Amino acid sequence: MVFESYIAIVTVVSLIYVAIAKVIQDRMIDKKAMADMQADSKRLNKEFDDAKKRNDKAKMDKIMQEQMDFLPQMNKVMFSQFKPMFIILGIFLLITWAVGQLDPSTKDDLRLNMSDDGKGCDLKAGDGIYSACFTLPTNSTMGKWQFTAITYNSGGGEAGATQRSSWSARDRYMTITPMQ
Repeated sequence: MVFESYIAIVTVVSLIYVAIAKVIQDRMIDKKAMADMQADSKRLNKEFDDAKKRNDKAKMDKIMQEQMDFLPQMNKVMFSQFKPMFIILGIFLLITWAVGQLDPSTKDDLRLNMSDDGKGCDLKAGDGIYSACFTLPTNSTMGKWQFTAITYNSGGGEAGATQRSSWSARDRYMTITPMQ
């Protein structure tokens, strides 16, 4: 797949995702309940501020009790906002996985096992220079290529520094020998 086509596909999929997320939010979120809750909350806060300015402790206590009675309703409305978000998050993860499967920039990643055994492209066994050989596919582009080399120990953890470099592919065979 050509990279430009991939970008176009990602753009279209992103727009579709935004539209789907909007439809889910519009259908699952009770906007009237949210607006009513916000209006009640603002009203109680205003009444409390007015009572506080008048130093009316009895009214302040009454409003505080109303606010405490209002909390379960507020929590219910607030938590109802999470339901569509879980669905939207699931769709996002699925789309992210699918787009990752189509990503042409990862299709040329490969792992080479380097050795210091004097066989293949390693010139001398035990000299501390580990080498790996790779034959480029026949449909590979000739010219300058970039690569990143990461060394791993036998347990699978990184053993050394990451090295970024490049080489010119003039034929379909290359030898990678790390710098000392």
